[in-house]
Amino acid sequence: MLINIWGFEDWLQTTSVLGFLALFVFASKEYWAGDFLSGILIIRQGKIERGDVIKIRDEDLVAIVLQVGSFQTIARDLVNKHDVILPNSKLRLSRVDVLRTELEKGIREFEDFWFGYGTDPDKIKTMLEEAWSKAVEDRVVRKDGGFSIGNKECGDHAVRWRLSFTLHSPHRLIEAGNSIREHAYRLQEKHELELATPLTHVFPKGSSGQ
Repeated sequence: MLINIWGFEDWLQTTSVLGFLALFVFASKEYWAGDFLSGILIIRQGKIERGDVIKIRDEDLVAIVLQVGSFQTIARDLVNKHDVILPNSKLRLSRVDVLRTELEKGIREFEDFWFGYGTDPDKIKTMLEEAWSKAVEDRVVRKDGGFSIGNKECGDHAVRWRLSFTLHSPHRLIEAGNSIREHAYRLQEKHELELATPLTHVFPKGSSGQ
């Protein structure tokens, strides 16, 4: 097509142009080949489509997919409402959670909270259940989806508890998380709890007061 447009008739000119284009494509393949091939795989598999809500943990990003192109994907950040351009190779190589909207049972999400050792587990469960109930009143999580509370990790400084819930809509994921955390923060004093993560301070040997 380019040869016809440029009007090259001489075979030497034609082969020179083709050689230059081939050299250019080969030299620049590291910049576009990965994204292009990744785009083909993403589009062909149909795992990520326009309108899907995706979560990329490596990028700390939760966004709505606006367009999946050959080289890049455009998504709208649900937090700051900015449009984000992602190389397709990033979507292929990173963990991407796709929050489908057509699931009958809804979409499960969770929020983690840290409590110091020695905290009464019954108080923790009661507080987190009440935080969930208030989020239901805010109409950001589903009552019929229920909830679950579990001890997920006994860390060096504190114990990590997880409150799992069901979203009304994946597009309201940020609102749901904000609601759960805010209500938990407001309820901690009522239930005689403290959300601040305890720290372990290590002093060098020979320090006074050790």
